[in-house]
This record gives sequence, structure tokens and C-alpha cells, in this order.
Amino acid sequence: MFNHILALIDDMSGTGFAFPHASAIALATKARVTLLRLLEGPADARSQCADPLEWQITKTQAAMQLRDTMHYLEQHHIPVGKELLECPQARHILEFARQNSVNLVIVPKLGANLCDLGHQLLAHTHLPTLIARGQSGAREDWTPALYRRILVPLDGSRRAEHVLVLAAALAQAFDAELVLAHVVCRPEMLRCTPLTQADSELANRVIERNHREATRYLKQIASRLALNNKVRSHVLTDEHVARGLHRLIDQEQIDLVVLSAHGYSGDPQWPYGSITGHIIAYSPKPVLVVQDLPAPFSRDEAQTAVRSLYLQQASNI
Repeated sequence: MFNHILALIDDMSGTGFAFPHASAIALATKARVTLLRLLEGPADARSQCADPLEWQITKTQAAMQLRDTMHYLEQHHIPVGKELLECPQARHILEFARQNSVNLVIVPKLGANLCDLGHQLLAHTHLPTLIARGQSGAREDWTPALYRRILVPLDGSRRAEHVLVLAAALAQAFDAELVLAHVVCRPEMLRCTPLTQADSELANRVIERNHREATRYLKQIASRLALNNKVRSHVLTDEHVARGLHRLIDQEQIDLVVLSAHGYSGDPQWPYGSITGHIIAYSPKPVLVVQDLPAPFSRDEAQTAVRSLYLQQASNI
């Protein structure tokens, strides 16, 4: 599953957010961890007049913090390395990941200094990327995360389904419950005039049909996963897919969301679809995004691949 995890750190509070997830997944998958400490160096436009001595002190403190953090991982017998990256840019991180065979990147909550960098990584990497949230950066909270319920949103497409192997492996590694979910939306109808009774009845029939088919679909998916009956399915009805998923995350006390970068309607010219983007931006829980398009992928190649995938889906109906 994973054998080399890259955990990005921009300060010690960031360490606290990334640490529980890096340590938990490393323990479960026997992976090694590299802690990549990000420093905005004097060459940065905002610090061209930085004092050299002050900058050296900052680097020394960062290196000491890294060693301190490594000690916590080593106590759990996790192979760990450290790197210090000055003036970090997404391309530098991606090149490091490529050269060191990284297959999971952990970004501590997309906020503050990591916001732009995190989105750039998501826009350009084909690697699974975990947005770490849910625990404070206090050192007393530096314990491995506990994933008891893992949510996988599905829309019926092969693109959304491709995360199932990874999600099932994580569920098995953590002895967690896998929660499969589909949100049935009310059909959009032009509202320039009030809906007639016939319009409402038609919409209700479509909802009933989609709910029935989604229930059957999730049941089939669950039957294919060998997780000793630790799989549950939810078919929800909501005006908005993202809102329905957020409510389910809260109601089911989900610990981790695993989802594809694109679903059925996602345009491959964008790094991820609107639903995935909404979950990334607003979910209070950690989110593991798995890119469904391999890299390097041009826009034309992506469109060709998606057309091929749609034709394959159509032939299986």
C-alpha cells in the first residue's frame, strides 16, 4: 500500500497536525516517514532584508525541532528521516517525492502558510495526498491517529470506485469500519414558473428510481469487499451532494474520508472536481485524495482517457 510517507511541516503546530496521521499510517503499513520542514528563507520576497544571524538561528531551531519530532516516531519503531527545505515551492517538493519514491504526501490542514502550497501540490501531483485535520498541534496530542470509520463517497463511476482498493486496505489495517455513501439529488428543474403537480411527481419518481438503484449498487460494491462484514452503506437524499456528505461525516463520526479527485462529471482539465474540492475545503476531518489520472498527463491525454473510460462503462451496462 504505502512504503514511503512524506509529511510536510511548516511550523511546530503544523507538525502536530501531520504527526498523528504519519505515525498511524506508518505503523499500520510498515512504511518509513520523511519529515520535510518548510522554511521561508531570506530569498523570499517578504524577507529580502533578513538578518543573516537571525536566519541562522531560525534554521538551527528548525533542525532541533525536527530532531525532537523524529524522536517521537523512533519511539514507535518507525523508520524516519528528515529534510529541511528553504524557500519551498511545489515543484521542489514534487521533485523530492519523485527522487525518493514517495507514495503518500501528508499536508497539515490547508491554512496559513501552507494554503497556496497545498493547493499547488494537489493541482500537480498524482500521488495520494492526505489533508491532515482534527487534532491540535500540542505535543501532548502527538499520538497516532485512530481511524475507526472510513468514508468512501461513490457516484456510480469507475473513477470514484478506483479508491476502493486503497480504502479497503486501510480499513483492514486499522480494523476500521468502511462506510460507503451515495447522495441522491433532487433533479434540477427550471424555476422561472412554479412547478406543477406533474413536475413534482416526475421529480419524485426520478428520486425513487435513483435511490433504488443506488441501494442496489452499494450492496454490490459491499459484497465484493472482503472486510468481515465491516462495511455499511448509506444512500442519502439531499439538494446538494456536498452538503449530504458533510452531514453524514458528522452523524457517523467519520475519522477519515477517502475519495477520488474526480467523479463521473469531473472535468480532467481541473486537478479535482467540485465535490472533492468542497470536501477538501470544508471537511473538519482528514481527507485522503487519490488522483484518478496518472502523471504526467496532458489535457488531451486526460480527455482521451476519460472518453475511453466512459465507453467502457457504457459497454458494461
